[in-house]
Amino acid sequence: MKTDYKIPFNEGTGELLEYPVHFIDIEWRDNYEFEAKMKVIGWGRGRSSITFTLMDEQGKKHATFASTFYEMIPHMSNGEISGTFTFCKRGQNYGLKLVSAKKTTTDVVREFVEAQHIYSPESIHQTDRVIENAYGLIEDLCDIAGYYVEEVEAER
Repeated sequence: MKTDYKIPFNEGTGELLEYPVHFIDIEWRDNYEFEAKMKVIGWGRGRSSITFTLMDEQGKKHATFASTFYEMIPHMSNGEISGTFTFCKRGQNYGLKLVSAKKTTTDVVREFVEAQHIYSPESIHQTDRVIENAYGLIEDLCDIAGYYVEEVEAER
């Protein structure tokens, strides 16, 4: 959930400023929520905090506090997370916060395994309901990965 305070961004790059400093032109924006896919690219230490750096698909870097990063970890796959994000403030510092995560392929498969009570490879092959219910699993996985797009030759 977004808050009502303004968030500092670097006027030149448009990236979030973790800490507003006087020697950078600051653009103060209303806080907002946005959809993005982020990848963990590093971490760093401040005077009193540890932050992790995430990069979105446009190449913009976003800092997040250790406490908010910890909340993201269960939703990550291979160091990436997709979902709805907003910004938060801790003391005089600003960072990224996850509002809601999109399901990963691991989430979808785990839900299927638990719903079908798959406890061994044999339970897949010896239980008709697993195969009968696999159609929904395949659809959910295609929703995440995307569907095949057939290339059509241009008419001559």
